[in-house]
Amino acid sequence: MLRSTFACQLSFTALLLCSGSLRQLQAQVGNDALTDTEVDQVREVADQPNERVALFRKFMDERIAHIHDVASARRIADREKQLHDLMQQFSGLADELDDNLDDYQSRHADVRKALKKLVAASEKWPAVLAEPPDNAAYSIVRENAQEAAKDIHESAQKLLDDQDAWFAKHPPKKEQPQQPLVLPR
Repeated sequence: MLRSTFACQLSFTALLLCSGSLRQLQAQVGNDALTDTEVDQVREVADQPNERVALFRKFMDERIAHIHDVASARRIADREKQLHDLMQQFSGLADELDDNLDDYQSRHADVRKALKKLVAASEKWPAVLAEPPDNAAYSIVRENAQEAAKDIHESAQKLLDDQDAWFAKHPPKKEQPQQPLVLPR
């Protein structure tokens, strides 16, 4: 009896450890949108909301430019795979940025400066995502990327409007620097 109880406890402990490792592995595998260098850059500006939004916009602009280059090139090895991967990375970046925007909205972090540039940039993304010819190899991820681009544009515009209204009623004090935000990542 004592032995079976100990065996159950040991099995349960091993299961908990494995599930934690599995979740961590899934998180690592699921975030192929950022390179190691980009992850480091995002971490460096974790407490600077405007810079973080600008950085995500820059990464998304880079993916869009690369999609344009690959789509317009005549002969590229694994063109379909490259387009698939780039569109998937774009969607991952959009999801991550959208999570950050949600957090900034709930905290009333003033990101209006970065949002204006994000709204302008995000207007151009759907056209570039539509450039590659139809292909089954990336049709689903293209739809996801187009939806993500639309969502980011709408979220950024709504947040900008909300922040304009909120800060009109609650102007930030000039004397106090904005408190840094602590974000996971």
